[in-house]
Amino acid sequence: MGKIAIVILSAIAIFSCSAEDAEMESAVFSETGILVDMSKFDGCGWVFKYDNNTLEPYNLSRFDITPVDSMPVGIRYLKVENQNSTCMLGTVISLVEIWKILED
Repeated sequence: MGKIAIVILSAIAIFSCSAEDAEMESAVFSETGILVDMSKFDGCGWVFKYDNNTLEPYNLSRFDITPVDSMPVGIRYLKVENQNSTCMLGTVISLVEIWKILED
């Protein structure tokens, strides 16, 4: 009886992790746009702009990229809930991935 309970609990754990992973992946958004240096304004730093929208990545420094004003980039990100923005220009995000878009 104990072995059956362990097998059932293991199966539940495996499937619940897969469901959480799938939910997390569906919460990841992708966009292309430009990085803009807003450090001249108090409390601001780099922001990401696309289609008249502004996103504020709080973890850009964790990535191996040297930002340049108006640099075209692609990003994958998660929206951050309950995170206050010091810049107050857009939605605070956590970058998952960022890459420079090469211009022709």
